[in-house]
Amino acid sequence: DFAKVAKENIEMSGLGDIVEVKIENVYEGIDERDLDLITLDLPRPDRVLHHAEVALKPGAFLTAFSTCIEQVKFLYEKLPQYRFRDYRTIESLVRDLEVGRKCTRPSTRMIAHTGYLSFARRV
Repeated sequence: DFAKVAKENIEMSGLGDIVEVKIENVYEGIDERDLDLITLDLPRPDRVLHHAEVALKPGAFLTAFSTCIEQVKFLYEKLPQYRFRDYRTIESLVRDLEVGRKCTRPSTRMIAHTGYLSFARRV
């Protein structure tokens, strides 16, 4: 259960008093208001933009994890229709390092792609 792992990580980081993990159907709406951050990990984050716009306070961030570029494309097509600016997407890659006594270098094996992280600021 990813939510359980997220909660454990938040507690270990000392942020348990200020970060709340919720499991809800955000496609249907977000009850909270004046949020500082919404992080999405779902197939169509673009379909949540209206609810996120209402729930986030100005200056707050929307983040979305996507596994394929089409999800990012759908998100970018919809963002201009809402009060979001400063869009940015980065690709997350994982490459281990081999640390030795005389030499440290990237591993010859690499996971080529793990996902995309998109960010937008609510204005």
